Amino acid sequence: MTEQVPWAWGLGLTIGAGIAAAVWGAGVASAAPADAETSSGTPSVTSPVAHRSSVSARRTPDGAQARTQPTVSLDGGNRARILRGTAAAVSPARVASRNRIPVTAPAVSPAVGGDGSAAAAAVVQPAGDYVLIRRSDLMSKPTSGPGWDFLKAQASAVWETPELSKLDTKTPAMVMAAALVYARTGDVSYRDKVIAAITKVPGTEKKTDVVLPFARNIFGYVVAADLVGMPLNTVTSNGQTWLAFLQQARTEQFPGNTRWISLEKTSGDSAGNWNAYALSSHLAISIVLGDEVAVARDIAVYRRFLGDTTSPWPAFNPTTGYSWNNNGRTWDLSSTLQRGINPDKPGDPRSGAIIVDALRHTALTSVACCKVDLAGRAYTEETLDALLAINMVLKARGMDFTDFQNQAIRRAYAFLARNGGPSGYSNGRFLALAMNNLYGTTYSTAAGDSVARHLGFGRWLVTR
Repeated sequence: MTEQVPWAWGLGLTIGAGIAAAVWGAGVASAAPADAETSSGTPSVTSPVAHRSSVSARRTPDGAQARTQPTVSLDGGNRARILRGTAAAVSPARVASRNRIPVTAPAVSPAVGGDGSAAAAAVVQPAGDYVLIRRSDLMSKPTSGPGWDFLKAQASAVWETPELSKLDTKTPAMVMAAALVYARTGDVSYRDKVIAAITKVPGTEKKTDVVLPFARNIFGYVVAADLVGMPLNTVTSNGQTWLAFLQQARTEQFPGNTRWISLEKTSGDSAGNWNAYALSSHLAISIVLGDEVAVARDIAVYRRFLGDTTSPWPAFNPTTGYSWNNNGRTWDLSSTLQRGINPDKPGDPRSGAIIVDALRHTALTSVACCKVDLAGRAYTEETLDALLAINMVLKARGMDFTDFQNQAIRRAYAFLARNGGPSGYSNGRFLALAMNNLYGTTYSTAAGDSVARHLGFGRWLVTR
């Protein structure tokens, strides 16, 4: 499923001093907006950290009006300073032959969270943990039972040729499954199979001119490479090292969609399935590269997506469907896209909707509230897959958003279930299993498990 959108890029984000602290709301003096979520808004965080990064990030508008924007770097004194020009590259000397850099989040003070309560500081990703999951959590998972059997069957299957340009493929998640089997058991045959697949990937994204396939597919290969310890200096089939490929991946341009042309620009512009997949992929790559400014930015986007209107990331931009016949305003419980997921409002049929996905329609640009079409259900499932992936990655860093914004992810699935979901597409079958594991719900799991774009494996992988 694809979405065509017109040219527009209007985030207009001004990044000033103190961005790292702002991600967690440090120094926020003003009260939360009147429509801010006010219950269970703070992510649980397990340990504090102090870290300094010299990696800078750059965001520019697209199209003819593109201009140089300020970029932020944290210098040796842990002060935010404004730079101009191209983002600094990650030094190969920092990564050498290691698969990833042990990374930490910028130091921030406890501050006001999305619900007005005290938010804990950002935390370190402990040495030896993976991008996708903490090692201790992985090693506590069983190596028998139906969940493990399903995971291992996908890991052992014959995969189709890995290509980042394929819009509908399960190969990335199957490669990830094999990487999980290796990391859990130490069976090197799975590691070798994973590396052989990943080295075929760089360059295949150039077979498409839209970013969506890339956003859907790159995540699985990035976390799989990390799980098997594939060195960043591994030379791939197109002659690039894995590091060089990742360094260009977030800003590589796909001009077929003139608004959403890269992971960087797609990931923070709006709040639908394209944007969520771009965000989870952007986040995983940024962690591997040790780019903590980018990680802080992605956390801010994620907070806004889940409903935190105090996040330093600005409100999202309307999609074509949102603007068409002003249909988006009939679904949105706040002023224009202040959040991606509607707040909890008992009795309101819009409560918990992923707004720009809920209004989608198979035959029309969009529909007004409140009947959800098959397209709306399917795109909601896609977005939930990406949001759960982000949730897992941040939990591996000690930041657990499972209950954030009154369990925003659970509420989004509840909206889906109230409106005829699941959709019937196989990708989303794992979601009921995931919800039951995470939240103790009792959704029917008769349809079984599934392989999704980023995750799947709801019975074994997506757990508390």
